Amino acid sequence: MNRRFAFPILIALIQVVCQQSLFAQEVAVKRSSNQATPEESRAKIEAALSVVIDMDFFDEPLTGVAELISKEFGFPVVLDENGMDLNGVTPDDTITLKISGVRLRTALDLLFQQKDLTYILQDDVYVITSLEAAGEKLETRVYDVTRFVSGASDNSIVARTRKPASSDNRVDALEDLIRSIIIPDSWDEYGGTGTMSTLVTPQDRYLLTVSQPEEVHYRIKKLFESFDDWQAKTKASSQQASKLPVRVYPIAKDVVSVDEARQVLELALEEVNWKEPAYLKVIGGTLVIKQNQEIHSQIGRILDDMGALPSEKSND
Repeated sequence: MNRRFAFPILIALIQVVCQQSLFAQEVAVKRSSNQATPEESRAKIEAALSVVIDMDFFDEPLTGVAELISKEFGFPVVLDENGMDLNGVTPDDTITLKISGVRLRTALDLLFQQKDLTYILQDDVYVITSLEAAGEKLETRVYDVTRFVSGASDNSIVARTRKPASSDNRVDALEDLIRSIIIPDSWDEYGGTGTMSTLVTPQDRYLLTVSQPEEVHYRIKKLFESFDDWQAKTKASSQQASKLPVRVYPIAKDVVSVDEARQVLELALEEVNWKEPAYLKVIGGTLVIKQNQEIHSQIGRILDDMGALPSEKSND
């Protein structure tokens, strides 16, 4: 190679190596200044990202944005200059955004999308970088999603949200849901590097394999946790509903008709949930009602105040 060209190339390589070294040192310094464990720091960052804030930046350099976030919210923020350079972005480039009443995570997403940037949580440090650079730090994890896609349609959360007809269709619906709400630009179908596929085992387990940076995995984990919470609440509600007591209320026909008594109850209890398995039926000269104990107590008082319940003397 001609020495006239070799020397500048050598200098450029040295500069790149030095920049990488400086970035690594900066991350190390930020991390060492934080005495908490990575897990504790991660939890702290996630808590801060969930805070509802107002943001007003006008032509603010990225360096100033990073410093302000770090100072205001108490977690280390580092600019990955090499990664940002892949997009032609420098720390001195400016950003403008005015928004209020949103979570910090949402505001930062909107802020950095202006420069086609994203962030990754590298252990306990918040690193601002390009989508391409973030895509180079892929981790492959496997998630058992059987509980979300199999079983009866009314028990599957994916079936509830996307209405697919079969388990295989629910898998497609789940993958589409994840790609659409969790950093869409990071997936290969939208020009990113992240991948996702589902394997069905001989035991009919559905295993979702995802290759993405840690931040995406964290969001997938939180999404699945919200699914689990929803299913647990739905199951508890169903179990509670199945225990509703049924009572028969004979109506004194000389005071009020059964239909009139039913109409009064429906009007007085219009805020009550009468969806299945609860019900209010007219059978012969009686009201047959399935509801919780508190509502039964109200029904008894209303009918008693109306004089609609037969007296013990008339029953004898």
